[in-house]
Amino acid sequence: LIGGWPAAFLAQRHYRHKSSKPGFQFIFWLTVLLYQVAAFDCLNEWKHSRLALEQLKRWTQVSR
Repeated sequence: LIGGWPAAFLAQRHYRHKSSKPGFQFIFWLTVLLYQVAAFDCLNEWKHSRLALEQLKRWTQVSR
């Protein structure tokens, strides 16, 4: 792989850049998780995103 989160992870370890900062690590791994969820959803033709959007629309209609 060239680029992406695996390369960022390896570069952090190699250069010891922000590898010990808990706040940065939390955001880094949260971003990785969100990208993986999006990739999985993309492979499933955005099924989960559509369901979440429909639920959000229902919630906003109820609150009006």
